Amino acid sequence: MILTGFTGPIKNEAYSTDSFNFLNQNAHNDLANFAEINLIENGSRGPRERWQKSQVINLIQFAHAKSHFWRNRLESKISSSDPLIDLDVLSRYDVNTQVAQEGALCPKEFLASVDSYASSGSTGIPVKTYSMQQNARYNEIRSLAQYYIEGRSLNFNRTFIKPSDGNLALNSTREAFVKVNSSWIGSLTDIFQHGHHKTIQYTNNPDRLINELLKDEVGYLACLGSHMDILIKEGGEDLIKKLGVELWLHHSDNFDPNHRLLLERCAVPIRSSYSCAELGPIAVECSKNAGFYHVTHTNVIVEAAKDDSIQLGTERLNKILVTHLHSFATPLIRYDVGDYASFHNICPCGHDGNTLSNIFGRKKYFLKALDGEMIPFPIFSKPLLDLINFKEFFIYQPDRKNIILELGGVSNISTEQGENLVNFIKTLSQGKFNITITTVPKIDWSKNPKNLPFISYAS
Repeated sequence: MILTGFTGPIKNEAYSTDSFNFLNQNAHNDLANFAEINLIENGSRGPRERWQKSQVINLIQFAHAKSHFWRNRLESKISSSDPLIDLDVLSRYDVNTQVAQEGALCPKEFLASVDSYASSGSTGIPVKTYSMQQNARYNEIRSLAQYYIEGRSLNFNRTFIKPSDGNLALNSTREAFVKVNSSWIGSLTDIFQHGHHKTIQYTNNPDRLINELLKDEVGYLACLGSHMDILIKEGGEDLIKKLGVELWLHHSDNFDPNHRLLLERCAVPIRSSYSCAELGPIAVECSKNAGFYHVTHTNVIVEAAKDDSIQLGTERLNKILVTHLHSFATPLIRYDVGDYASFHNICPCGHDGNTLSNIFGRKKYFLKALDGEMIPFPIFSKPLLDLINFKEFFIYQPDRKNIILELGGVSNISTEQGENLVNFIKTLSQGKFNITITTVPKIDWSKNPKNLPFISYAS
């Protein structure tokens, strides 16, 4: 393996003045965690898989002892040397059943540290799960560990653009719009020189967003693809360069592949991640091969469902099943997240670990036809803007027969524009759906707070 670590300036007062000590204890512990995560995830495969197997056995023994629901599922597996083999797939319905019947399963001494999460169901069946503070701590450590793994400097600012919540757009005060913390590196603040952490809640006002971004060097930018769409549409390459973006951490949604080329011209690398709220990080994009994702082996085991796959061009995609190694509050074992991907034992970069590519969310990026066929539907703003000018758009599939395109900020559509839009969407959707186009002054994003450009609600 390649040994890595943080780069950038170290503070003069970084080291301990006590005898037989190098760093303060918290910084020492965190640096040890980063090194351990790197060692497990990027070291030899054999020791890693042995460690993972031990974690799975610990989780299954705990679930069997604490849960009647899980005892019924695990009775024939509890003494198995490989308990995941042929274990029933866990659906969102199953998770909701277990949680409704039994609540959180963690040991009594940890009940005070339990948090609950409930999804909105905007991209699938709503699900409720529990997690412990240890899970939140792992997520925090794993996020920083990626900078360690890639040998990045902590001296840059970190800027996070997030969708607005509630009625924030009605509040004109800067305090409600922006939050700035002096550091984003936790216990390492006393060791390394560092930038600040700025969170901007986007309120569907591009000018306001850009004005705020221009106040400081952006540094590491974390945001949705739809937010990057806005920056590129409003200012193009000149704006990206002016903002001082060192790295784009792409969150959640799809993005126009042309943007990758534009950002490459601006010398801005891209890292997408694959995660979900119930599980935390699942995979992180390879730094050398765009579109390939290294599984976060310290958090999950990812399997390909053998009996559920779809064809995407020349690629065969399998349904993704995930076992969350630390899901003691709500066990998630062979959990169906509803997504598909291509599976690889080794990444083209040489990383000797399970790797995913062609990751497609069932509800985010696929249409569902009357015959049950799943049709990839990668929709971006540029081809639509070539046909008509608008401020925002949202496409959704309410059922297996129809697709609806909402255009925001458009007063009227000519007959020719309407025909061109319908023909474009029909071609993209293989001509299997009725197309309806509506115009609104402003799109209501309340049921889609991440501003995903496309969602299928078809069951």
